[in-house]
Amino acid sequence: MSSQSFPKKDIFGKEIPVRVKISAKSLRDMFHPCTLGFISKVCHAHCCETSLTEQHTLIAIAPFEQPRIESLGGVVKNGILQTPNKRCTFKNDQNLCSIHEKGQPLGCSISPFTFTKNGNTLIVRNRYRRLRCWRAKGAKPAYKAHRRSLEILFGAEKTEEIAQHLDKGGGDLVVEMDREIFARLRGNDESRFAALKVVE
Repeated sequence: MSSQSFPKKDIFGKEIPVRVKISAKSLRDMFHPCTLGFISKVCHAHCCETSLTEQHTLIAIAPFEQPRIESLGGVVKNGILQTPNKRCTFKNDQNLCSIHEKGQPLGCSISPFTFTKNGNTLIVRNRYRRLRCWRAKGAKPAYKAHRRSLEILFGAEKTEEIAQHLDKGGGDLVVEMDREIFARLRGNDESRFAALKVVE
């Protein structure tokens, strides 16, 4: 499904949402919620460290948030937060995000969700299945464990509709997403893919 397959605005100039598919199978995969207790005692926020490259953990920074991230001490190059120590610059000694209250990057806020590389299907990013939260004791379906992330993507009302559909055993479904949010997520993906090519 291509985001370019229909007009971006209607005849009145209003933005037309992008239709995206929700992978029911992926969102039912089991993950432990990111509670303070679990982070401090079990997982130690390894999602904020590298698992893909020898030098960096790939944290994409969208253009609209780059000035704010840089004002907080981050260094951004080609849309990627520079992390020379193989961990996020903002991960503190307690394994917590030091800018959580000031506003995390969008990519962090909507984790662990992403789109398939060549389509508009929302899934859980594969790297999260290598982390301790995956199928840990006390795990819940991803759409419940990371409901806050879905609400950032779709809003509370639409997220509730998605949750009810999955609670009832429903399969894949197509929902509308704000075009600006969609574009920002796609931009983040492009920055990560480009960074991986440079590393390779």
